[in-house]
Amino acid sequence: MLRHRDGIGAIDTADHLDQIQHASERDLAMGALARDSSRMREVRAALHRVQSETFGLCAECGDEISTRRLVAV
Repeated sequence: MLRHRDGIGAIDTADHLDQIQHASERDLAMGALARDSSRMREVRAALHRVQSETFGLCAECGDEISTRRLVAV
């Protein structure tokens, strides 16, 4: 996840097309990093809910979420 951020830095090159390609690759890597970070936060939050025995309860109303819905998600 975060270990891939070292390769995101800017690269100095004289070729304009290389600069565009590197910028595009950097943008893709940053997007992947953001998605990975978001997923990690979601997993940690779910693990916290499991530990606090609130997993499977609606965060807004506290009602139980059906097993069918939990399996689907």
